[in-house]
Amino acid sequence: MDDHDLRPGPAALRDLIGGRAATLPADPFRRLILGALLATGCASAPSGPPGEQPAAQARTPTVLNVNVFRQTLAREYPATLRQAGIDGEAVVWLRVSEEGRVQEQRIHTTSGSAVLDRHILRVARVLRFDPGAETEPFWVKINLGHKLR
Repeated sequence: MDDHDLRPGPAALRDLIGGRAATLPADPFRRLILGALLATGCASAPSGPPGEQPAAQARTPTVLNVNVFRQTLAREYPATLRQAGIDGEAVVWLRVSEEGRVQEQRIHTTSGSAVLDRHILRVARVLRFDPGAETEPFWVKINLGHKLR
């Protein structure tokens, strides 16, 4: 991306932050723009579980109600996204309680649409997992999204 390229939209944001949460752009203008996007909630820095190594802590428990999630996601799909023909998938970190309920959710890799990311995070709360022998909350990294028909 050229230092003077000011394309709007998700592609420019992905280029701007480059998927690196820990490093800010060296260019002061880009740093200012990224800070403004983060502060206004238009973007979120990709992050894993706080204080934990994501690769070492990720679990793969069984989702018990995937159909409920899909139905809720489709039923409550934002009209603006449907009308614009926008669909997609995000990679999400979910903190799951020892009872299998989602306690916290974070975008790891964006769908490319802030509206879709927020919708996915909101609906992710309905997911229920089989926690197995877990005796404390744990993190799950999962792909979630919706395809328009």
